[in-house]
Amino acid sequence: MELEAIMKELIHKKNVVYVRSDTKIVGGVDTGRDAIRVAVTKKVALSALKKEDRIPPIVDGRETDVVVAKKIWALDAQPTTAVDRKSRLRPMPGGVSVGHPRVSAGTGTPILLPGWEFLSVFVNKHVGAPDEDSKVGDPLYQPGPYDGGGPDDVIRYLTHIVPIVFVGDESDCPIINFMAHCANWVLEHTGHKSRFGTYDDVMNKVDAALASAPLSNENLSAEILGIGVPTGFNYQVEVKEELKKSGRTTEVTQGIVQSINALANVNYGNGKIAIFEDQIMADPMSEGGDSGSIVLNKNNEIVGDLFAGSSEVTLINKISNVLEQLGVNG
Repeated sequence: MELEAIMKELIHKKNVVYVRSDTKIVGGVDTGRDAIRVAVTKKVALSALKKEDRIPPIVDGRETDVVVAKKIWALDAQPTTAVDRKSRLRPMPGGVSVGHPRVSAGTGTPILLPGWEFLSVFVNKHVGAPDEDSKVGDPLYQPGPYDGGGPDDVIRYLTHIVPIVFVGDESDCPIINFMAHCANWVLEHTGHKSRFGTYDDVMNKVDAALASAPLSNENLSAEILGIGVPTGFNYQVEVKEELKKSGRTTEVTQGIVQSINALANVNYGNGKIAIFEDQIMADPMSEGGDSGSIVLNKNNEIVGDLFAGSSEVTLINKISNVLEQLGVNG
């Protein structure tokens, strides 16, 4: 069985937070042996788990390494002592407060996309288009509503939104799955793009939206606060590589790449959970309100965007997946 298929099988098991390829740790010592690391919210006796939720020591010839980890959350804004990045800034630089009228606040960054001549403001979908009523043409405030932004603070209007497929309840109950399929039918036949899913549905790769209208560089700056102007894009990231970001809440922080193929359950509040595959996982380098921060390597090349995390890890969408799913490759 291919590694990707094994990981997708494991992510569905009860209490699993994320799955990634790694090395086996025994007694706190790295053995160097290839393994599949499975992070769970808690370790419980095998007798307390259903057979299908047990994580075997070996899967298709590969060792597993079960560790305890905290749940991963989408990072919308929480109280912060940051001041400058929460204010109204014109021209708007990267790494500052933005938000849809119906969200608290996250981070927005003007970027020059490949082949484009004008800057667009990148945000996470859950910050720029937070609910079923969000649509292309909606305004993006700078700063976000949580930080005092309002109708007089529109910086751009949404032009691209990538829907997120939600799993919903972690239950394997067939009744819940049937209800999810019924809800999907209703959503599909009423013109909605987003949908609720079951564990058998397609997974997500990005949490992304773009605000490009009007097509102009007016009131936007290509400079990312504390970092400078990006030098381009890099689609290759290596384990142990050092990355950095500039965000609304924690400003400029660094982190080391732990995995380049992580699979994770991400909590969006109110019982909504979405599975994300093909993610970069790095050290903790963010807090609530940093969602949407552009992530760069030591050469100031954009490698991805930050959208979720915990006090233990940070999840980053690969920029290749972001550009592909937004449909904005030059």
